[in-house]
Amino acid sequence: MSNSTHVHADVAVIGGGVAGLAAAAALAARGARVIVAEARPRLGGRASSYVDPGIGEVVDNGQHILMGCYRESFAFLGRIGASSRVRVQPSLAVPVIDLDGRCSTLSCPLLPSPWHLLGAVIEWDALRWRDRLSVLRLAHPCDGATATARRDEPNGVLARGNSRELADSERPDPPSA
Repeated sequence: MSNSTHVHADVAVIGGGVAGLAAAAALAARGARVIVAEARPRLGGRASSYVDPGIGEVVDNGQHILMGCYRESFAFLGRIGASSRVRVQPSLAVPVIDLDGRCSTLSCPLLPSPWHLLGAVIEWDALRWRDRLSVLRLAHPCDGATATARRDEPNGVLARGNSRELADSERPDPPSA
């Protein structure tokens, strides 16, 4: 005799990462009975934090920065009632501690998007000058984004999609405990 529990659902979502949870929430909003199956003991997928045993600090893994261009992410947070838990900064400022314990902050100057990201990297003292200057090769694509935005956006807002290219959300999973 088995002690199994039978769950009746219209849809099974495999994976409790951000994409799986967003899909489950969207399906449930349309009236589907949804079950989410996740192998790990927590939801969130790669978006997690863990204590690095080598440095004893909490390390954020996966996407922890939301930019204004992530409209669907903000819509998802609204659907699940979590918008009020998001702190929105007027400009990007990310404190960083390197492996040697040096602290720095990646801060965007008050420039229009996407130029503010280039300015942030140029000013960031955690990088060698050679590395900071190498980001200038992105200036030409950014200039094209500016021209496209001014032509396509009535209010002059720059092309929001180009910021996605500069975001790094595909980090490896944290070490297994």
